[in-house]
Amino acid sequence: MDIQNVQRKVELLLIADAKCRDDDDYLYCELAKQLGLNNETFGTVFTNRAELGLPPYETVRRTRQKLQHDRPELRGKRVKARAEAEEVFREYAVS
Repeated sequence: MDIQNVQRKVELLLIADAKCRDDDDYLYCELAKQLGLNNETFGTVFTNRAELGLPPYETVRRTRQKLQHDRPELRGKRVKARAEAEEVFREYAVS
């Protein structure tokens, strides 16, 4: 699966399901389902990824990260909470 195809599928999942925005494992499982792997076990999916036509897990994670960087509306709750916590700490650190 080429990177452009992965990017489009990940983007559609991030738009359709907010849970995918915060959970890479869930995102990967939803991608596998989208590719017709509904009845495969976790072990089967991860140990036979290439044979099943799935992209590497890290490619999906990095694609999600890039999309969320470029499109803030696709960021999850954890990303927003972390940004707020960083701002609080910065204020604390400079005082």
